[in-house]
Amino acid sequence: MREKPAFDVYKQVGILQFMSPKGLELRKAVRALMKANRDKINENVESAEMAHWMIPEFAKLGLGGINVEEKYGGLGLNYVDIMLINAEIANGCANCFTFIGVHVALG
Repeated sequence: MREKPAFDVYKQVGILQFMSPKGLELRKAVRALMKANRDKINENVESAEMAHWMIPEFAKLGLGGINVEEKYGGLGLNYVDIMLINAEIANGCANCFTFIGVHVALG
Protein backbone atom coordinates (compact mmCIF):
# COMPACT_ATOMS: atom_id res chain seq x y z
CA MET A 1 0.00 0.00 0.00
CA ARG A 2 1.36 3.41 -0.96
CA GLU A 3 2.00 5.86 1.87
CA LYS A 4 -0.21 8.93 1.73
CA PRO A 5 1.85 12.16 1.52
CA ALA A 6 1.75 14.28 4.65
CA PHE A 7 -0.24 17.49 4.61
CA ASP A 8 2.18 20.40 4.71
CA VAL A 9 0.45 23.37 6.32
CA TYR A 10 3.44 25.60 5.59
CA LYS A 11 3.07 24.92 1.88
CA GLN A 12 -0.64 25.65 2.07
CA VAL A 13 -0.21 29.07 3.69
CA GLY A 14 2.64 30.01 1.36
CA ILE A 15 5.42 30.51 3.91
CA LEU A 16 7.84 28.24 2.03
CA GLN A 17 8.32 30.99 -0.53
CA PHE A 18 10.32 32.87 2.10
CA MET A 19 12.79 30.03 2.64
CA SER A 20 16.19 30.11 1.00
CA PRO A 21 17.14 27.24 -1.34
CA LYS A 22 19.68 26.08 1.25
CA GLY A 23 16.99 26.21 3.96
CA LEU A 24 14.57 24.15 1.85
CA GLU A 25 17.25 21.50 1.27
CA LEU A 26 18.16 21.37 4.94
CA ARG A 27 14.50 21.16 5.98
CA LYS A 28 14.09 18.16 3.68
CA ALA A 29 17.23 16.53 5.11
CA VAL A 30 16.11 17.12 8.71
CA ARG A 31 12.65 15.70 7.95
CA ALA A 32 14.25 12.57 6.44
CA LEU A 33 16.63 12.21 9.41
CA MET A 34 13.82 12.47 11.95
CA LYS A 35 11.63 10.05 10.00
CA ALA A 36 14.44 7.50 9.60
CA ASN A 37 15.08 7.54 13.36
CA ARG A 38 11.45 7.71 14.52
CA ASP A 39 11.32 4.27 16.14
CA LYS A 40 14.58 4.72 18.04
CA ILE A 41 13.53 8.22 19.14
CA ASN A 42 10.23 6.83 20.41
CA GLU A 43 12.14 4.31 22.53
CA ASN A 44 14.01 7.20 24.14
CA VAL A 45 10.76 9.07 24.75
CA GLU A 46 9.22 5.99 26.39
CA SER A 47 12.17 5.75 28.78
CA ALA A 48 12.31 9.56 29.32
CA GLU A 49 15.86 9.77 27.96
CA MET A 50 17.47 12.33 25.69
CA ALA A 51 18.23 11.03 22.21
CA HIS A 52 21.91 12.01 22.68
CA TRP A 53 22.95 9.85 19.74
CA MET A 54 21.18 12.35 17.43
CA ILE A 55 23.59 15.18 18.31
CA PRO A 56 26.37 14.01 15.92
CA GLU A 57 23.73 13.65 13.20
CA PHE A 58 22.64 17.26 13.76
CA ALA A 59 26.29 18.34 13.68
CA LYS A 60 26.80 16.64 10.29
CA LEU A 61 23.95 18.78 8.93
CA GLY A 62 25.47 21.93 10.44
CA LEU A 63 22.52 22.66 12.72
CA GLY A 64 24.76 24.04 15.47
CA GLY A 65 25.61 26.99 13.24
CA ILE A 66 22.24 27.43 11.62
CA ASN A 67 22.00 31.09 12.64
CA VAL A 68 25.69 31.95 12.29
CA GLU A 69 26.78 33.94 9.26
CA GLU A 70 28.61 32.00 6.55
CA LYS A 71 31.70 34.20 6.86
CA TYR A 72 32.07 32.83 10.42
CA GLY A 73 31.57 29.20 9.39
CA GLY A 74 27.83 28.89 9.92
CA LEU A 75 24.98 28.28 7.51
CA GLY A 76 23.72 31.86 7.52
CA LEU A 77 20.05 30.95 7.21
CA ASN A 78 17.18 33.39 7.65
CA TYR A 79 14.67 33.25 10.51
CA VAL A 80 11.97 31.56 8.41
CA ASP A 81 14.47 28.81 7.52
CA ILE A 82 15.42 28.39 11.17
CA MET A 83 11.80 28.32 12.35
CA LEU A 84 10.68 25.69 9.85
CA ILE A 85 13.76 23.52 10.33
CA ASN A 86 13.22 23.66 14.09
CA ALA A 87 9.58 22.69 13.53
CA GLU A 88 10.77 19.55 11.72
CA ILE A 89 13.04 18.67 14.65
CA ALA A 90 10.26 19.32 17.19
CA ASN A 91 7.86 17.21 15.16
CA GLY A 92 10.24 14.27 15.53
CA CYS A 93 11.59 14.80 19.06
CA ALA A 94 10.81 17.56 21.55
CA ASN A 95 14.00 16.81 23.51
CA CYS A 96 16.13 17.23 20.39
CA PHE A 97 14.35 20.48 19.56
CA THR A 98 15.02 21.81 23.06
CA PHE A 99 18.69 20.86 22.82
CA ILE A 100 19.18 22.52 19.43
CA GLY A 101 17.01 25.51 20.35
CA VAL A 102 19.00 26.28 23.49
CA HIS A 103 22.33 25.69 21.71
CA VAL A 104 21.43 28.03 18.88
CA ALA A 105 19.83 30.67 21.11
CA LEU A 106 22.75 30.83 23.54
CA GLY A 107 25.39 30.56 20.84
